[in-house]
Amino acid sequence: MKIHAQEIIKRNIQFILFILMAFISTMTAILSLRTMNQAKKPIIIGIDSNGTRIISELNDPIYKTEAIAFIQKFFFNAYNFDSINFYKRLGFATTMMSEELWKKKSSEIIDLKSKVERDNIVLSSEVLKLTKDEDNTYRGLVQIKEKTRLNQQDHKVIVSLKLKSVPRTAENPFGLEVDSYEESIVRD
Repeated sequence: MKIHAQEIIKRNIQFILFILMAFISTMTAILSLRTMNQAKKPIIIGIDSNGTRIISELNDPIYKTEAIAFIQKFFFNAYNFDSINFYKRLGFATTMMSEELWKKKSSEIIDLKSKVERDNIVLSSEVLKLTKDEDNTYRGLVQIKEKTRLNQQDHKVIVSLKLKSVPRTAENPFGLEVDSYEESIVRD
């Protein structure tokens, strides 16, 4: 009888352990799914002169800083190239454009590529000024040095562009795209 009681206790302990393991496994699965859902929404941590914080409001000053950094990166890639790195630089700049803008500008960029190769053009630039208008249009004054075979010219160009918010991804951590882009040469 004593052996029978021990076997019943052993079976009950195994059943309780099975229930406990099933509960722990279920909780682990639920927590894993919840964590994966939250991982899809990026958490933005702002580190700037205003301190370190988790960004939760759309009017946080970090967004202005981020937009300026995005525009400067766009200008660098659009206005600093030669025939060797043209595809790398301007190719990257085109990934920063919206699909609609790329469709508008693609033929100009392809024509520019053949001109750069034919005339061996080297472009270098410096952003002199960057402002934002009331209608959310950014205007940049860019000093450009254009070198061709035996010629060098300096230009100042006013670039007007508008940004569009898009979901943040690993390829686009800024969550921004250039939605419209116009440039005009400053006549001195």
